[in-house]
Amino acid sequence: MTTFMRTLALACLASCLFAVGASASPAVQTWVTTKPLPGVPCSVTGSLAVDYGAATMSYRGAVSCAGGVGQKTLDVVPQVYRSGPRRRQWFDLSLVGRYQGPTPVSPLTLSAGTKAVAGNIYRLLVYARVRTADRRSSSLTACAGCAGAPRSSSPSTLSVRPQSNFPAAPATTASLRGTPCFVSQDGLDFTLVNGTYVVNYDGFVACAGKRPAAHPSLRICAQVDAQSNGKTVWFTIKGSCLSARSDTSDTIALSTARTAFIGHGYRIIASGTVHYPTSHGIITTTATTHSLSAGP
Repeated sequence: MTTFMRTLALACLASCLFAVGASASPAVQTWVTTKPLPGVPCSVTGSLAVDYGAATMSYRGAVSCAGGVGQKTLDVVPQVYRSGPRRRQWFDLSLVGRYQGPTPVSPLTLSAGTKAVAGNIYRLLVYARVRTADRRSSSLTACAGCAGAPRSSSPSTLSVRPQSNFPAAPATTASLRGTPCFVSQDGLDFTLVNGTYVVNYDGFVACAGKRPAAHPSLRICAQVDAQSNGKTVWFTIKGSCLSARSDTSDTIALSTARTAFIGHGYRIIASGTVHYPTSHGIITTTATTHSLSAGP
């Protein structure tokens, strides 16, 4: 009887421990890495947190520079590991990456979250590129989750690899009244970059002929549509605008890009101003032009 009771107690203990382990939420796995960019006073950081119990992950990438110097481009790409009989490789998680730049914003930070699947192995690649005013350029990939990860044929580096370009709307131009100058946006254009849709947008102000400096200024923004009382309303996307001014020329241009999401309509808006010198004084005039609307 004593032996039987002891066996029963041990069986119960094992059963209870198993039940406790099964009901407990798996620990959240986190990885953080920071690397300096060679030749410039900047660094790139990637952080990844996977909660297998909640079936979610969150991820973040950032690039920052001392004094905020440089034009920055950031591409944040989560990946999943796949192992087969002949191939071991990391794959981009499609349509969940984040992209922005070039932009002077410092620090430039992009973050997001998506679903995670129990048993899958994940990592995060964060690609940063910086170009300084003295034309120095540097780029680097930080990998969160690479340490201790399975070996594969996939490198733990990244670059900006545009694929499947989709010109969606043509360029438009508006005259700056009273001057031979105009403001233009180069059209709405979508590109697939490392599994993420990106909207590219450019604008410029220029004056015909060789003229004195017109002190032009330019602002370009991306806008997204929404429905309000049955009408389409356009909202400027926070952080999408770039502005610049020149005191030494009659031409100025801006170019940038950012993540675009399926199911949304986008358009590009460009506003330009010139202070144009004439024999009768300076003409100050402003005009705005925008693209047609489209989605990726």
